[in-house]
Amino acid sequence: MQKLVSPNDLQLAAQNMMLDGREPISRKDWAMCANFWAANIAKGLEVTALPLLGLLFNCPLTKDELIAIANYQRSRK
Repeated sequence: MQKLVSPNDLQLAAQNMMLDGREPISRKDWAMCANFWAANIAKGLEVTALPLLGLLFNCPLTKDELIAIANYQRSRK
């Protein structure tokens, strides 16, 4: 059974792990966060969840970029 984690907790974990605790600023920072999101959510939900998380956090990556990251991380699970 998978543990449910809030989007805010997921983003905080991404910042702590990928950005040494700082807020994402650059597109590279956001790509690192998006990869973390996709790697740490349930398999099969990546493509649906990443565009939503992008909207929630005002991520500057396009929907197509987020879906590409989601597909990549799904293929690695």
